[in-house]
Amino acid sequence: MIVIQKNRSEEVRVSLDDFRGTPLLNIRTWYLAQDGEMRPGKQGIALRPDRALEVAKAICSIVAPSDGGGD
Repeated sequence: MIVIQKNRSEEVRVSLDDFRGTPLLNIRTWYLAQDGEMRPGKQGIALRPDRALEVAKAICSIVAPSDGGGD
């Protein structure tokens, strides 16, 4: 599991989980509950691991789009 701190009370967890025998890449926001425990939130996405590269490429194209300038 990889944890990315979002803010003081939330983090994004990236993990490879199993749901009814099917492996899933799970990217979910977790929040700090009033009892001091981290709990999974509703915000997130779960997808087949074979789609991970496609999602990563899409994110990279949005975050660092090619300007076509050839610098």
